[in-house]
Amino acid sequence: MPLLPRTTAEKAGVDPRAILDLLDALASSPFELHSLVLVRRGEVLAAGAAAPWTLDHPALVYSMSKTFTSAAVGLAVADGAFGYDDAIVDHFADLVDDGVGPKSRTIRVRDCLAMATGHTTDAIEWAPRMPLRRESIGDFLRREPEGTPGETFCYNQLATYTVATLVHETTGRTVLELMNERVLSKLGIAPLHWTPDADGRPLGFSGFHVDPESLAAWIWLLANHGVHEGEQLLAPEWLERYCTKQVDNSSVETNHDWTLGYGWQVWMSSIGHRADGAMGQYGLVLPDQEMAVVITGSVEDMQPPLSAVWEHLLPGVDRTPEPGAQEELDARLASLHVPPAMGEKGPGVGWAGVDDAGSTITLAPTDDGWEMRWFEADGASNVVTIGPGSWSRSTVRWPEGTHLDVAASGGWTTADEFVAHIACLDTPHTAILTLGSRAGLGWILPPLGPVTLRQLAVPDQA
Repeated sequence: MPLLPRTTAEKAGVDPRAILDLLDALASSPFELHSLVLVRRGEVLAAGAAAPWTLDHPALVYSMSKTFTSAAVGLAVADGAFGYDDAIVDHFADLVDDGVGPKSRTIRVRDCLAMATGHTTDAIEWAPRMPLRRESIGDFLRREPEGTPGETFCYNQLATYTVATLVHETTGRTVLELMNERVLSKLGIAPLHWTPDADGRPLGFSGFHVDPESLAAWIWLLANHGVHEGEQLLAPEWLERYCTKQVDNSSVETNHDWTLGYGWQVWMSSIGHRADGAMGQYGLVLPDQEMAVVITGSVEDMQPPLSAVWEHLLPGVDRTPEPGAQEELDARLASLHVPPAMGEKGPGVGWAGVDDAGSTITLAPTDDGWEMRWFEADGASNVVTIGPGSWSRSTVRWPEGTHLDVAASGGWTTADEFVAHIACLDTPHTAILTLGSRAGLGWILPPLGPVTLRQLAVPDQA
């Protein structure tokens, strides 16, 4: 059931042609669109998902997780659990000793939120403990910042991890529990999965899995100053501060919209501000337009899709609608899809072999495609159905109580090589399986960190 009421672009005061132009621009770029949800004044004016992705299936949003963590910090501060000016070292005294340097001792909660801990490299690159655990915060604090806390910007995963852990230790609730209780459940959002650290607590900086429909309700809540159905769900002080420039990052050599300043776990944008996640996950807050924009997908360079929003969508706000464009937009949104992998059906042709990880793979033709059986070295086994030039859905399961929803398409590209695309629907990623002289698994765009399907899995109860 939709979380927000529906309207049309025309009724919302947005020219449907502008949305069509945005979709055209995205389609002509390397960006692989998975979903688009536009909200104005609390109503969804356009929504579509590119099959096999859907609007109601939670998927990994990478660093968009950070903004949820930031809001949880705001709630904890408003409850009196700790303060923005508290020194981090005072809350984790048992993890440090007199060897902690004078700069590290001045790192505050607000500095972690603003990615201004004074370090000049992301701690995730040098943290000695993987996976992360509470003791990793001690490692973080013992690394004396090269710059100045409160002033030097550096995108730093452990800064977010630290404040996420602080919320749990001072409130008794993880950032996910706090947000579920105080915010997400009131928006009608069902419980979601957040990848845990080694101690079982949400990572904070990444790992949140959320569907586009819920994401749109969340981004609209931010655009609507934290108010839902007349109730103030988010802390007013946090709302005032999170979306203002807290630190300068103009010297960073990166895309333009990543050099306009950083707030508290959000980026300042050419227009408004935004939460975003690696490889094409965007949540744009546009206060002047009274809009929220959610776009998910897969791309390496994240600036062009954002530029397309500025160039094509925004000029259409409060513009006279083009006659007939609404019907064209409705049809386009209903037909969005990611092109499946193509190949020959090859009746009666199969394959069997062992991949580099020691897994046995067999491929057998069926009436409507292929059935791939996959036997891992530890005894786990699964069946994935593959459509011939069309997406076929399966659920891959593992004995540890995890699963991955996938959709696969493919075919024989040559007489002795079979290629399948496996869309991992709990993530933005698509794997490429090649069966020929050997079995190989690659990626259209590799995940950050995990590199196997099994490592991308989510708990069965999620």
